[in-house]
Amino acid sequence: MQLTLTEDQRLIRDTSEQFLADVSDSAAVRRAMASASGYDEDVWRRIGRELGWCGIAIPETYGGLGLGPVELVLIQEQAGRRLLCAPFFATVCVGATLLQTVGTDAAQARFLPHIAAGALRLAVPLYGDPEPWRAAVNPLTARHAAGTWVLDGEVRQLLDGVSADWLLLFAALPDAGTGVFAVPRTAAGLSVTPLPTWDQTRRIAAACFAGVAAERIDDPARTASGWPRFGALVRLYLAAEQLGGAQQCLD
Repeated sequence: MQLTLTEDQRLIRDTSEQFLADVSDSAAVRRAMASASGYDEDVWRRIGRELGWCGIAIPETYGGLGLGPVELVLIQEQAGRRLLCAPFFATVCVGATLLQTVGTDAAQARFLPHIAAGALRLAVPLYGDPEPWRAAVNPLTARHAAGTWVLDGEVRQLLDGVSADWLLLFAALPDAGTGVFAVPRTAAGLSVTPLPTWDQTRRIAAACFAGVAAERIDDPARTASGWPRFGALVRLYLAAEQLGGAQQCLD
């Protein structure tokens, strides 16, 4: 077991610390909070296309850097320390992880290269895994209609729902199982409404679905082992962010 950082990992930590100290200071965070999108488009472009952070834990096969959770944790810690306003957590930490743990090969090939290139933004449910979602008052349901999947219902808390290109969603299947679906934000029958929250560094929206066509992207053969790994990784990335924020308070 490796208990110390490698030279490359220290470089990632130090680079992310320096970059975010420069572009995500208090004034920059306040500007982002006051903006329509909730983040600085130029900073997001630099994160994805210059620094390569969006692909840090994505395999090289899909255009990523082929690293892993440790390297992503190092960035997340600095993101929490500097209150980074960006679609990074929803897109990279949750969305890309969901695709890699339970997604089909086709879904991974379709979405991961665009995520790695910083060219795709995802919205995801506030819940980190489907278990608490199943207890939601008004769950999302999926049904077959005219040879395709159709979603009905609502998601009350959707991270980065207004600014995303695609939504990744959990929905109840007709056979009482749970599926993962991808929906473009501009889909017919989909209404996304921003929610007023006390923390404007991470935007949340509500989404209503009325017969919205969707693509099922989960591979049932991977869910038994994939769901536990997905939940563990998302909690790890969130904990790293919280650690960074706590360290900044202490400092």
